[in-house]
Amino acid sequence: MASTGWSDGRIGRFTDDATGREMIRLQDESGETYVIAAALYRTNIVEQTFKKLIESLKDDGEDPVNRYIHEEYALYQQDARHYGLEVLFFDEVGEGDGHFRPRVLIKLPSIPIWKLAITLSNGHLINNRKQTFDWYHIRLNIFNHQHITVAGASVASQAALYTTRLIKPFLLTLADPKGPNASNLNRTQYTLFDLLEDPDTHQEVSKAIALARSIHGQDPFQLIHIYPEGITEENLEAFLLGESDKVGTTPRTSLLIEAIDHFPTKRLLLEKARDWDIPTIQLADVGSRGINGFNSPGDKKRKIRLLYGLSDKEVAKAFADPSPETFMQTAMLASGITNTLAEPVAFKFLKQQDGNPFRSVPQTGEVAGASGVMAARNAARFVVEQYEDPAARFDGRQQVFDVRTGKGIRRYRNSWINEILNRVIKRIFRKKSLT
Repeated sequence: MASTGWSDGRIGRFTDDATGREMIRLQDESGETYVIAAALYRTNIVEQTFKKLIESLKDDGEDPVNRYIHEEYALYQQDARHYGLEVLFFDEVGEGDGHFRPRVLIKLPSIPIWKLAITLSNGHLINNRKQTFDWYHIRLNIFNHQHITVAGASVASQAALYTTRLIKPFLLTLADPKGPNASNLNRTQYTLFDLLEDPDTHQEVSKAIALARSIHGQDPFQLIHIYPEGITEENLEAFLLGESDKVGTTPRTSLLIEAIDHFPTKRLLLEKARDWDIPTIQLADVGSRGINGFNSPGDKKRKIRLLYGLSDKEVAKAFADPSPETFMQTAMLASGITNTLAEPVAFKFLKQQDGNPFRSVPQTGEVAGASGVMAARNAARFVVEQYEDPAARFDGRQQVFDVRTGKGIRRYRNSWINEILNRVIKRIFRKKSLT
């Protein structure tokens, strides 16, 4: 709420008669009242933010951002108490009666000032090929109009975080029906609090909700739309093409980032995105390799495969009703067998000599992070290129970065080596299933 609440009676201090403690009472627009200890009110972020912005400005009094920041700072210095916004954060876990306990009250500057501060260092790291767009054009005319949609929130949570930090889109949409678990913590930003059940429903908290909380911890003004039920046949169209409801209108997605491990849903989502010409970045982390696969608008007309490692017929067959026995084979082929066989662990797995007691594919935090960082940069670069040329396509079909060797690869077509290896691996798995 606006800090003017201190003067209109919606925010006020009082002394608790029972404890003698200084307290703050806040009333939101719905009339709901919250009480928090005055000691939990933080105001120093506003001054910190202005100082950093002013230190970073060029000495150009004619620049509109320069003028705006100094004008806002002057307003703050004139009346610090009533300047800016008051943001009330709550504990992640409710009290069990449908309510969440207030955690901390933080004063922040106006939204434009805050947005300038958190996009300050992006500079010209992303630009068009001719390097002709300036910071204002990229930030105001391109990035501010994007709707980034993220399906899956394990490895894709890394992409969501980095993409949000880099682009700061108008809207971010997140979907994942499952909750975080301990095995996710080595490669995600979730915490123990995200693993706790909701005290009212006794159900796990969706990763979509947990991820939105994490992002709002950095930027409470980021607009986020969530699908905690995940992607279904009923909501798929709204998820990608937008919808209108009582709250407002959700626009068509600008770019989809996908990392779903439920194969039937994965196939349906990728097929619909291709049908509707929605640019898509597929994420995978295999061993030490972070992988981005690309689907460009117009791929259906060009008869481009959904996945780098499998034909559409193979995708339909493998994804229709995958069993646990075929999951590993399909995952290996879908991410590109040349990627999987580059890993020493792959040979051990195929020979069944691996001493690891777990069946899961090795996945580590730095690899998931590499995949997410690549996705953020690829997403930002693509939306800039598409702004200039609506017929723009991704640069290649797949990008791979090996954190073990430090080497990167960008593939532009399905290689004949990958095709041959696919057939070999299928035979190996077929022999195993027969024995």
